[in-house]
Amino acid sequence: FAAYRCGLSTDVQLYVVIALGSLITFIMYPFVKGQIRKDTALYRLLRRMGARTHWQDTRFWATMQRWMDR
Repeated sequence: FAAYRCGLSTDVQLYVVIALGSLITFIMYPFVKGQIRKDTALYRLLRRMGARTHWQDTRFWATMQRWMDR
C-alpha cells in the first residue's frame, strides 16, 4: 500500500512484496523461533497480543483446541 502511495510502478511494487516476504521468511521467522525457544518477554508479549486480537479467542474455542490437541 505504501509503495502504491509513493507512485511506484507495479513492477517495483512486486519487488517490494518479494523482498518483504523474503525478510519475513528468512529473518523474522528464525528470530521468533529463537524467542519461542528461550521463552522471552518479547515472545510472551507477542503471544498475549495474538490471543487478544484473535476473533475466536473464547473459552469454548480454547477448550475445544486443548481437547483436539490431545
